[in-house]
Amino acid sequence: MTAPSHDLSREEAQEILQKHLPGAEVESLEDFSPSSHIVRINDGRAYLLKLATSTSNTSAPIYAPNSIAAQYSLLTHLAAQPQFPSLPIPSPVAHGIYAEHSYLLTSLPPRASTSNLRSLSSIRVHLSPRASALVDLQIGQFLHRLHEVQNDWFGPPALESEGLWVWQEVFVLLLEDALDRAGSLELGLDVPALRRMLSRAIGSFVFDDAEVPSFVWFIGSEDDIYVFQPESGDTDDVKVVLMLADVENALWADPALERLFAEPSQALLEGYDAHPPLFEFPRQRTKRLWYTLYTALVRLDLGGLQGDEQIRARETAKRVAEELQNATSY
Repeated sequence: MTAPSHDLSREEAQEILQKHLPGAEVESLEDFSPSSHIVRINDGRAYLLKLATSTSNTSAPIYAPNSIAAQYSLLTHLAAQPQFPSLPIPSPVAHGIYAEHSYLLTSLPPRASTSNLRSLSSIRVHLSPRASALVDLQIGQFLHRLHEVQNDWFGPPALESEGLWVWQEVFVLLLEDALDRAGSLELGLDVPALRRMLSRAIGSFVFDDAEVPSFVWFIGSEDDIYVFQPESGDTDDVKVVLMLADVENALWADPALERLFAEPSQALLEGYDAHPPLFEFPRQRTKRLWYTLYTALVRLDLGGLQGDEQIRARETAKRVAEELQNATSY
């Protein structure tokens, strides 16, 4: 697993950049997340520098955050795809070790180099209905292109050596592990009952309609989507300028696993333009309930959630567990 990095100084950032970008001079350094920093250099370009301390945990879940090396490999795979230039995703530059910390250096997309980056969640309430729909349309289009990036096996990078070719087998493995760990979360879930319902879903092949492993961001949300909104002129012309700043939880999976599909707007689904539709039949909506439960359990188990965010994740897990009691597998 990875742990949050220590505070990064401007001098440390300069040393790391010099290894890979000779002549680059750090102009500014700003926090982006608990483990990442935006580094702006003298030629106007901006980079994202992530540091993490490698830890050894024998009780880690089967699904654990991707290592820095795995994240670099995933981004390198994405960058080799023909649709990559059209996606607002950081480009991989390098990864390595600095002062006993693993680091990942990526280059921000040009439109994300502005200092006026705002998360979609922070401005959604202020957007007009038209602007909100246009943003969702973009997100759907970007997700569709992302999911076109495919692989030979299912699962997180750590399971590559297992060579798992059947999504239902992989998801059940991951979910069973999450249910094993659910007791420590003190959610009051009836885990034996959930396992009986899961057995019925498996018997009905609810998770067996994903045939090709797609690149899935997984727990990315509107908190992790960054936009630019003009201060004058057409203020509805909001552009998504950055997604997938962190692929710590990305995996090869069923596209419907994306957290953004938990309660998608009509505009997002129209932008995604799936053929056939992702959630056309009741059994597909039941599958999405299992995915929502799994996502909530993973987020709670990974830790780091605080305040309202933790409360919502806990409430989601309990609500979905109840809804599954009446969900159809046919």
